[in-house]
Amino acid sequence: MNFLLEKQVKIGRIISQLIWIILPLVSLSFILQACDENKFPVNPVPDQFEFIPPSDVNMLAAKGGDGQVTLTWDAAVENTLKAVHVTNKNTGEEKVLSGTASEITFTGLTNYEKYTFLVKTESLKEQLSYGATISAKPFAHDNVKPGKVINLVGYKLGESIAFAVWESPEDIDIEKFVVTLGNESVTVDGESTFATINGNINMPLKVCAVDYSGNTSDATETMADAAVVTIDGFDNGETETVLIHKDPIISAIDGYVITYFNQEYKSSTSPLPEIYTQTMPVDNDQKLWLDDAKTKGSWLEPVKVTLLSKGKEISTYEYLTYNNIPGTLMLTHATVLNEEGVNVKRNNDGKSFNSNLGNFENKGSLPIYGLYDVNVYEDGDYETVMWFSANGTKTYTITIDDGPAIEGRTAEGSSGWDNYIEAPGPVLSLTKGKHQMKVEFPSGGHNFKKLVFRKIEK
Repeated sequence: MNFLLEKQVKIGRIISQLIWIILPLVSLSFILQACDENKFPVNPVPDQFEFIPPSDVNMLAAKGGDGQVTLTWDAAVENTLKAVHVTNKNTGEEKVLSGTASEITFTGLTNYEKYTFLVKTESLKEQLSYGATISAKPFAHDNVKPGKVINLVGYKLGESIAFAVWESPEDIDIEKFVVTLGNESVTVDGESTFATINGNINMPLKVCAVDYSGNTSDATETMADAAVVTIDGFDNGETETVLIHKDPIISAIDGYVITYFNQEYKSSTSPLPEIYTQTMPVDNDQKLWLDDAKTKGSWLEPVKVTLLSKGKEISTYEYLTYNNIPGTLMLTHATVLNEEGVNVKRNNDGKSFNSNLGNFENKGSLPIYGLYDVNVYEDGDYETVMWFSANGTKTYTITIDDGPAIEGRTAEGSSGWDNYIEAPGPVLSLTKGKHQMKVEFPSGGHNFKKLVFRKIEK
């Protein structure tokens, strides 16, 4: 009896093991059948380089002809490309060539109109390249040389660097310009009207136009001596302001270092604006003469502007801000000075006198005065301030052009010849532009240093 029970238990274990083996196979069969019935896609894993686009054509070039443009490039190796696609982007016309093609001509084009073409390669797996573009103009051949370039200006960027700006002649078939400086030359395309060139800055700068037929114009030439920047400025007796004007086309200049009385100020904006403004304090404690020989006057201390290109110093310009209104009129810097009985040093012109403007003596009947060429920036009313030393309560007069003489008077005197103090002067109504100003001085016992003009804001 026990023998039969053991036999049944063994048979049951065997059947149970068979069920666990067969059941997964049956389930897999149902899953595969379901996939087949529902057509679930089973895609292969893509190759890691399958989606990289093919390379663009090499050595792409374009040449115009009469009503046509021909494109050429290096032919691809056989069985590496399926096709080459070329599109005229002006018209949208597309041409599909074989993978080994190396040339295509577009016809029926308008002469001297610029056409742009896009060239793409197609791989054997039908992947397109990013594409290369090129432009050209169709033209009709002739043997007539083009006109000369006009309004050529040469800027001196450095000791051996020039910047040329010009206007194209009226010819419609200009392909390029050739710029020459000494023995060096550069070529720019026909749509450019400027170029930078290294060469002998002391030789003429020349520019020629070349048309599509290969005809070359006569050269236009000039010296590369024009200033890259122009500078003007003004002051109010306390601060000095300089305005640096630069043509925006000269993009190579990207910074300034401005030096005034040994203080440096660096430009803080990039790119540089067309007009850059820098305001600096005036050192009113500077002596009128900066050396014992009286050859360097503080009123002749220039503002120095150094031009920078990528941090490198290119050239330096100097600017004297005297004789602008608003601003400071240094009385020793007269255009004409009636010197009878007066000891002065003026204009840094090598004359030797004992002192600055002052120490008058009555040696004759002629009046003592200075004539000054001044530039008024804006119409308006201007208050004046006279800087003087030593004896006070002296009367002077100011005359603008042929107008009436307007009287001013100094205050109580200062403590010494070198101790200059301010005395409020008359208010003047001035018009914009250049004028001649006459300042007539009293005699004896004083020094006059400068006359400051400040605009009265309303």
